[in-house]
Amino acid sequence: MQDRSMSILLVEDNAADARLLREMLHDAGGEDVVITQARNLPETFERLDSERFSIILLDLGLPESRGLETFTRVHEAHPDVPIVVLSGLDDEDVAISAVQEGAQDYLVKQNISGGSLLRAVRYAIERHSALQRELSQMRRGGESGTIAFVGAKGGVGTTTLVVNFASALANRGQSAIAIELRGEPGTLSSLLSRTPPENISHLVELGARQITPETLGSRLQRTPFGLRVLFGPQEARQEVEVSAEQAAAIVDSASELADFTILDIPSYPTEAGREAMRRAWRVFLLLEPEAACMYAARVSLDVLRTAGVTGQLMGAIVVNRSALPVAPSAQEIQELLGVDVVGVVPPAAEPCAAAQRSGIPVVVAQPESVFSASVIEIVDRLTSEQIGRQTVW
Repeated sequence: MQDRSMSILLVEDNAADARLLREMLHDAGGEDVVITQARNLPETFERLDSERFSIILLDLGLPESRGLETFTRVHEAHPDVPIVVLSGLDDEDVAISAVQEGAQDYLVKQNISGGSLLRAVRYAIERHSALQRELSQMRRGGESGTIAFVGAKGGVGTTTLVVNFASALANRGQSAIAIELRGEPGTLSSLLSRTPPENISHLVELGARQITPETLGSRLQRTPFGLRVLFGPQEARQEVEVSAEQAAAIVDSASELADFTILDIPSYPTEAGREAMRRAWRVFLLLEPEAACMYAARVSLDVLRTAGVTGQLMGAIVVNRSALPVAPSAQEIQELLGVDVVGVVPPAAEPCAAAQRSGIPVVVAQPESVFSASVIEIVDRLTSEQIGRQTVW
């Protein structure tokens, strides 16, 4: 993951500690990080009032202020800037209290390494940004947002769930867009029995700055049941590389066109997928309850953490593509992975095969089926805000 010109305000009165922190960040690969030092609170407020910073590294012990009061005064004056607290061994309890009051993280000075410091800064910025996006989406409508689905590995049925989840929303009168966010051919068009005249490759060729609600909207295909879809490439010669900037533009444009944007993210890591998930209101990891997929799920969660996909956005959905004689329960999976299991989708081989032949998703063609009921239950839990925030780490 590359640094994106992070500007850090280091509030530290000890010159030796400040120099050491600078060297640690540089040695850890933070060459693009710009550090500005403030030695006391008046200088801190002066800097914050006149300059923009990605994050504040805040020492709790300053000449004119100590302990939790130091954090409180800075946070209340500039709540829009994330803060990572620096503490000593003797005031670690105070640092924990600062996190409970709104700090993104805390680091004990004696235990800091360059790598841990750089990771903490990155994660804090991403967590803060994700929270601000979520709050913004909630202010705009409470239930609206971008929802990303990603498989722990290929073949777990991510695209099938995406099309049924999005169709359930559309069938209930919500405006919904499903986006196959990939640069190579996928299976969405075959599930809907459609050959779209335009797809994501035609949008990406415009460049990130030209991806707007208007240019996206003109390439969306509308289904008879109200869902709008941006399909992935339809053949090998249309394969493209979707950049992080283009993915951001697609997600932001879609959010202006619909109440819900449902993203189908490839299981393999891409910069486009990571950026889309960082911008999502909810991220769901799909997995099957068998050993290989459980291992892949743990790896996927670690990759998502490293990419800055924040813990409070995560949830897992268990997909039973076949009835396994022995499988871990949802509670066991939840304890193993450390994320909330928000739903279990039962086997539905025959209904899904019939849906693919007809091009009509199961939730539309067979709304009374057990499969449809499980998908609709997840939709209900999401739209009624019953999914609790869980932590990946």
